[in-house]
Amino acid sequence: MKSFIKPIFTLAVAAALALCASCAQTQPKPKQDPALLAKAKISQAQAEKIALAKAPDGTVTKSKLKDKKGKLIWSVEMSRPKTTKTTEVHVDATTGKILKVEVEDPAKEKKEGKEKEEDEQKEKAEKQ
Repeated sequence: MKSFIKPIFTLAVAAALALCASCAQTQPKPKQDPALLAKAKISQAQAEKIALAKAPDGTVTKSKLKDKKGKLIWSVEMSRPKTTKTTEVHVDATTGKILKVEVEDPAKEKKEGKEKEEDEQKEKAEKQ
């Protein structure tokens, strides 16, 4: 009986590792626009460090370089302990200055996400 347990256990571990590896491959991280990155004087890591100075207990969950009306902005989102709300800090990608700090609740974020998706679809349709 012992001789069957080890191979079965090994097979189960191998299957679990293969499943985890395939999950990691199907969800790639979104990449930043190389043209925007070339223009930014503040790196992603620097922007995150600056944002964390505003919310030292936060954990960065997402950061993205955006072009807002011709101005490069790092949008850094953070989760914070003891709250479900997200803190979003906008950092000027040229100067490193904090432009805005906003605390959002999940319902508002979901609504904004849908609106953004609709806007992106409209822009895509207009380009075609």
